[in-house]
Amino acid sequence: MAVWAIGDIQGCYKSLRTLLEKIDFNPTQDKLWIAGDLVNRGEGSLETLEYLYSIKESVEIVLGNHDISLIAAYYGIKKSNPTIDPILESSEAKKLIDWLRGQQFLHVDYELGFCMAHAGISPEFDLGMAMM
Repeated sequence: MAVWAIGDIQGCYKSLRTLLEKIDFNPTQDKLWIAGDLVNRGEGSLETLEYLYSIKESVEIVLGNHDISLIAAYYGIKKSNPTIDPILESSEAKKLIDWLRGQQFLHVDYELGFCMAHAGISPEFDLGMAMM
């Protein structure tokens, strides 16, 4: 089993799939860690979420600021933008947003001895405090 970590996909679905092919990622055997910002700048934000949702048992995700902005736009708290509109207009929007809301801000794997966050942990925090 391999563990692969990727950050800031930014809705670049085709690039993500190309990368996963190059590393020979196998969702039935490998784990994929995503360090936030699944959506936004690229044209494939909806496809990115749909794909990651389809392999959710093999994925560990921490939320990034763009993901939080998407959730806020879904609830009308923040203004949307053209790159996330397809998600908000999708018949799968509720399912995908609910799934995103269930993700964490920090992932810790004690067995591997690694933790993952989107933009780091404040130097004033130790790991225990960051996990609260």
